[in-house]
Amino acid sequence: MNNPMRRNIILTPLLYQTIIWGMLSSIFYIISFKLLDLPIANFFHIHHRQSLSMLCQIIALIFDPDIWIIVMVFCGLIALYQLVFKKQSQNSAWLKIALSLFIAAAVATLLKFVIGRYRPIMYFEHGLYGFHHFSTKGSQHSSPSGHAAMAFSGLLAIASCFRKRAWTIFAVILATLICLSRLIITKHYLADVMLGAYIGIFSYFWGSQFIEIFANYWHSKIRK
Repeated sequence: MNNPMRRNIILTPLLYQTIIWGMLSSIFYIISFKLLDLPIANFFHIHHRQSLSMLCQIIALIFDPDIWIIVMVFCGLIALYQLVFKKQSQNSAWLKIALSLFIAAAVATLLKFVIGRYRPIMYFEHGLYGFHHFSTKGSQHSSPSGHAAMAFSGLLAIASCFRKRAWTIFAVILATLICLSRLIITKHYLADVMLGAYIGIFSYFWGSQFIEIFANYWHSKIRK
């Protein structure tokens, strides 16, 4: 497995899927931006319900990206301890969670800055709808949704530790509800959460793939 050609063979299908789904996500993003985002945002803005909004705010607080960053650091430290002091890499669940979250956070943060899309509140209060690229302002960081990206990457990584399909299904449902909560309280547009979900899912896939390659490389070194 410590063969560069073998590693390329492993990564090629995932790279292909990432590109294909990335293209599909981009097409949906454009369609949603043109046709769906404003009607959905206006619907939830008009049909605001205080009790439902409070529930969504609680969900947003529990699954805030900053909370996921803490989880990422915690899991990363445990993985580092196991690797350095226990010489263990075969049980890489901690490292998988940390790496998946790191990739999602890095990609989502970079795209927020590059895309610079106005949040729905900017439309409702100032009539601004569109983009202000390379912005450092939070009001122009609507896309992608950090909650969606971190939820999908983190929950899928955690669910994979249990090795049961039911946990993966539960993770997807919960992450989807988190995305829905961002729409209900009009913190994001539909295109934002869909792009965030794409980033989160493939961050988990890439994190898992890198961990598998690293674990096999580590084992080959231990055997020598």
